[in-house]
Formats: sequence, C-alpha cells, structure tokens
Amino acid sequence: MKETYKRFLFEHHILVNDGNPENDRCISETDQISVAMALAGKFGIRIRKGIRLANMQMIRDAERYLGEYVPEPFYRGFPASVLEMTPDQRLCDQLLHYTETYGLGWFDEPGHSVLETIDDSKLRDVFDEKLVPEHVEPKDFDILSKSKAIVELKKFLGILLSANRPLNLDQLALVEESFTDFGADILPPVMPCKDMVIRLLYDFGNLYFCRYLKLSDTIKLLNYIQYTQYNSENLKKLNLKNRDRKIITRAINWFFDKTGEELDHYVDQFVCFEKRKIWCGLLHHIHYKPVNDAAQQFTDAIRSGPNISHFSAMERYMKAGLPVEAAKYICATKGSGTLLRNMNYILSRCHSEREIKEVFKCLESTP
Repeated sequence: MKETYKRFLFEHHILVNDGNPENDRCISETDQISVAMALAGKFGIRIRKGIRLANMQMIRDAERYLGEYVPEPFYRGFPASVLEMTPDQRLCDQLLHYTETYGLGWFDEPGHSVLETIDDSKLRDVFDEKLVPEHVEPKDFDILSKSKAIVELKKFLGILLSANRPLNLDQLALVEESFTDFGADILPPVMPCKDMVIRLLYDFGNLYFCRYLKLSDTIKLLNYIQYTQYNSENLKKLNLKNRDRKIITRAINWFFDKTGEELDHYVDQFVCFEKRKIWCGLLHHIHYKPVNDAAQQFTDAIRSGPNISHFSAMERYMKAGLPVEAAKYICATKGSGTLLRNMNYILSRCHSEREIKEVFKCLESTP
C-alpha cells in the first residue's frame, strides 16, 4: 500500500499489514505480542484488534509518522540501558549473546547484556523498563489487512469529501491520488462543497464531477479557471485557451444531455439569468453551438428573451408597489438569507407599519 494511504489511515488509528513478506518477520504469537508491547511502550499505541497481523514494519511506520526514532532492536522491549550503548558495543554484544549466552538460539530467553552497567545477579525481564513518557496518552489502534484497509480508506475519503468546506492541499492531493487509483468508488453520493468539486472537475477534466453541480455553477467553473490560469477576476474580458473552452463546452453539454426530471434538476435557468451578461459573453467567447432543443431554447432565452430570474420577479413586485409580495416571493424562492440581505431595500418601500410587520413575518414562517 502507498505510503500516503498508510499515513492517512494511521491518523485515523489504523495500522496496515500490506502483506509484504519482508515486513512479516514476526510470525509467532510471542513476537506479535512483543511488537504490540513495543508500540504501547514507546508510542502509547494500544492494539485493540488484529494483533495477529502485527509485524516489525509497524514500529518503523509509527516512528516515521510520530517523529520518533527507535534503533533496530536486538532485545525485546528496547530497554533504555541498551539504547545508551554505542553502535560498536551493541554489535559486540549481539555477537557474544548469539554465540555464547543463547547457544545460537533465537534470543527468546530473559537475560542481560555483558556490556550493560547493571547488577549481573539480577536478570532483566522482558519490558522491565518503563519507556512510555508520562505525557503520552494511550491511543487505541486497529491492525487491518491490505484489502480491509482499502475499504476503510474509501470510507474515510467519502466522509472527507462530504464536508461543507474545501480541503487543504494535503487532503486534496490525497483525494486526487485516490481518485486516480480507485476511481469513483471513493466519491460519496453528495458533495456539498462546490468549490472543491469544481477544482477536481478541472484538474481531472472528468465530467463525472458534473453530477454534483448544476448549470449555473458553470460560472463558478469559469471564475476558477480565470483566477487560477489567467490571474484575473474579470469575467467580462475573456481570453480562454482551447483546453479551457473545451472543458466548459463539454460541461454545458453534459447538463443538457438529460431528459425529464434530471433536466429540470440540473438546468436551473432562473439562477442562470441572475448572471445573464456573463452567460452571454461566455457563450459568445466559446462559440457555443447547442446540442439539442433544450440547449437551443436556453441560449435563445439568455441572448434575447425576457429576464426570468427570481430577482427580476422581485423587482417587478417592487415597482408595482407590493413590497410584502416581493418579500414573500424572494423568501420562498431564494431563502431567508437572501431576504435579509435585501431587507433594507424592501423595508424602504413599505407604506405602513402593517406592511413592515408582514415583511418580518416572512422570516418567522421560514423553517
């Protein structure tokens, strides 16, 4: 398993046995317990499940992820008295123990180093010395096989992508690498953060991400391209490259390549008309050619039809001297937040105290 995935799972208290024979040196039950005790003693990691999958590589992974260094051990438990020895002393001690103390054995009997400055009459037991710092709080970890770890990885990535806020650079790099390796399996049913979806859509050029957007979000895609690729926030002066024109055109066609309820869901014309001028400039700049009747009707309406946005309807109520109806309409179509942002304007057109109270009642009736 890739290092980035193992590090991410480690942050979620999961250690991975990736099935590498070179790492599976601990095969006996005694050695598995030794690894678990070493993880608990040095790092405060308590193995809750999967102790039979423990191997020595997990100690190396923990020391990399936590910034600790544990020398390659030749005693179970890594006592502090051994860590204080020089490399030459450790090498000499290993040779002496291997040839004389254990008689070419497996170092599985309690003993002590011939170079340690301790009482020779007292045999050191396994893990006799306390290595865990007092400030380290124990953490429960699970050890999983590679296949089960991938399942958990996809689960955690789905939760990560279901957040309402954009990801940081490290998280985004992890998502992009995972999408390359596993495809759409990591994606959740809903991705509420449209800024993140647009970035993934542009970086991969994959129209699969359009299912998390609507036609009106094309302007957000244009804004992202204009800012990141051309260092400009002006959407009225476009000079897009062919690659950017093509991805915007393909995205627009994806939305119109729907029928029935799906078409009504993705093509939100009322919202598109709120930025009508930008839409007109964009369609002209990319030389857009409608792919079907729905796309043709939309382009004709944007270019020459009446403005049917919700704000235009609200403005018609205001010009007719009906501020209460305007408040009710904008609250029902755009929500109470939009009503609050336009509250000063609406209240300024009220003619009586009764109308003012009716406008505030619109907020009270909003769920």
